[in-house]
Amino acid sequence: ARAGEAGRGFAVVASEVKSLSDRTALATTEISNIVYQLATGLANMIQAMRESGRVALAKAHARV
Repeated sequence: ARAGEAGRGFAVVASEVKSLSDRTALATTEISNIVYQLATGLANMIQAMRESGRVALAKAHARV
């Protein structure tokens, strides 16, 4: 009887570990997507700032 109870207990723990593993994998994917979006947005912002600087320099040189 004890072996059966222990087996059921192990099955419950294994199920919880599997559930936690699945949730962790999903959260990791979501975090990865957020980091990618942030990096892409930052790269776009840097590119826009550089272009803005080039335009400002061109206008400044045109006035001289």
